[in-house]
Amino acid sequence: MYKDPLTAATITVTDPDENLSCNDVEYVPIFIIVNPGSWNPIKTNSANDFCSLKRYGGVSDTSGTPLAKPLEWYSIYDSKLKTADVDLAGDGSNQPNVNGTYYIQYPNNTQTASNVTTFHTASTSGVTRVMFYAQETGANTGVFQLSINNILKDLGFTELNVHDVLVAYYVDPNDQDDASIATAYIEEHKHSVTSFTNENREPMSEFWISGNPVYTQVVDSNANVDSCCPNKVVVKVCDPHEVDDVEWLILDELSSNSPIFFSNTGMGLESVWDALGVGNGIGKGGYQLQMDNWKLEGFNEDMVYARYNDVTYTDQAMAQLGDIDTTTAFPPTIKATRVANDVSFATMHIGDNQVVGSNGQATMYFLDRNGNRLSEYANSDCVFVEVVDSDQDEDSYRRERISAY
Repeated sequence: MYKDPLTAATITVTDPDENLSCNDVEYVPIFIIVNPGSWNPIKTNSANDFCSLKRYGGVSDTSGTPLAKPLEWYSIYDSKLKTADVDLAGDGSNQPNVNGTYYIQYPNNTQTASNVTTFHTASTSGVTRVMFYAQETGANTGVFQLSINNILKDLGFTELNVHDVLVAYYVDPNDQDDASIATAYIEEHKHSVTSFTNENREPMSEFWISGNPVYTQVVDSNANVDSCCPNKVVVKVCDPHEVDDVEWLILDELSSNSPIFFSNTGMGLESVWDALGVGNGIGKGGYQLQMDNWKLEGFNEDMVYARYNDVTYTDQAMAQLGDIDTTTAFPPTIKATRVANDVSFATMHIGDNQVVGSNGQATMYFLDRNGNRLSEYANSDCVFVEVVDSDQDEDSYRRERISAY
């Protein structure tokens, strides 16, 4: 918590895996967004949070044109945008700007299009830099720091409000199941509480593919707008892995007059790759990631986060959530805000189902019909093949498949 937005701030990332050269001081990208998800994207595919930024790349100029390029391992360090492309100085901002960074567009009072909330951005267009470089503290430390001299100026604002949430995101460019989120608040922390739980509403921080259904819970008394009838809220669940799943879930109020909202039906947690040959309907296994289906497909060791905004969504958007159609209500349209800067997060990790052998290598053998290994067949024999690869045991509860040629 910062006493006011004029103070300095430091963000520290500890990631020995990114100490790629023990002889050089290196850099990693950090993304900072204020009150993410609290406004409607100004243009189609215009990011308003980290997941949409990662998928669409933010904007490419001060007119708010979407970059329309995802942040991959090879582009997350460098957007290829030049300061001349996004001329924030010419747009009235004194935000420190360098080549290769990423930008999003916040709604502000200078825009003709109305939005559900506005920000006091330093740039007249609302386009604001959100990606910064954290510098390694030494040539061989694996610890990276971003120093912000003035929160208001460096993040590109002329005013921030009490309770505003500053959210920092980090994804290891070379190992994207390694991700983390940090939050900080201006002057005071009075927000909703979001959590991942089991079916008994007990907090959980680790889930297993095909082993645990994922439940989410929000505690927010503001959302109990009708004491005689149960209300609903919406949370966004995102896996920021390079190939990420995004789901918008509807949570029901526990009773007609309760501040607690809960996903009574657990969300299935499956692998991105169907190793059983049943999930994708063709009987052979394969890629099965599907967004907007109220199921979560992820990878071993992924970090997944849930985000709640204290807003209401249009009736049409609520009806189109979970319809496997990402052209509708993805993201859902915000109708109004109750508390524009009430943003809360929960994070969890997907357990590691991999069982790596002593040498970490797969081996193959020809077998006879009794399972004995051999090196030759007679012409009339049937051919049997055995593959030993403990690393492919992705679901410890079921038999799986691999492809062979």
